[in-house]
Amino acid sequence: MWRALTDPVGYCTPVVIQPESGKQVVVWTPENVCGVEAATGKALWKVPYKVTYGVSIAPPVFHDGIVFVTGYWEGAKAIRLGARPTDAEVVWTEAKTLRGLMAQPLYRDKHVYTIDRGFGLTCVEFATGKKLWDDDNQLTPKARNPHASIVWLNNTERVLALNATGELVLARLTPKEYDEQSRTKALSGRVWGHPAFAGRWMFAKTDGGEGWQSAGRNELVCVELVGK
Repeated sequence: MWRALTDPVGYCTPVVIQPESGKQVVVWTPENVCGVEAATGKALWKVPYKVTYGVSIAPPVFHDGIVFVTGYWEGAKAIRLGARPTDAEVVWTEAKTLRGLMAQPLYRDKHVYTIDRGFGLTCVEFATGKKLWDDDNQLTPKARNPHASIVWLNNTERVLALNATGELVLARLTPKEYDEQSRTKALSGRVWGHPAFAGRWMFAKTDGGEGWQSAGRNELVCVELVGK
């Protein structure tokens, strides 16, 4: 149907959004955050954001007229879209305390929750970037590449998180605190792959051991979340 952009390829999945100016596709490449017209692929706006080693990974978050991205070295960037399709303005950046990698940021009630490379799970005001708290690496261990896949549970303040060591964590996230409620060892070895949830089941893939680029065995595991 159409092709767009000449930027190098990154890891990030394009995201379809619906701002007031009309449906767009947001693409975070290793060089720019871009908006293109969904129907035609026409380039609408571009914000430079060159990332080290091309690690534009976590999909952008769009709420309240703002596109949010966060990267490991260069940090987070919030871009406000306007009434016209070409309107895009950087409203805040944070390169010291909001440096994500693979974990999908979560949005709820004017706040965003994401994993920072140094401080762990972090909560900030979405409109301003003001940091409210971090969990001091409780959810997932501090490491070279800290990671946990986090999803909201049944449209509540609670989340399920599968961390990098294979622990499944039930917690409550609010602008006030990280409230951990349960934790269990679900998989052995390092876990970077994102799990899939279906009913009371979780499907996840191990990465074959504890070390970086481990040569251990990969496994696909099904875990029951609740009793019958």
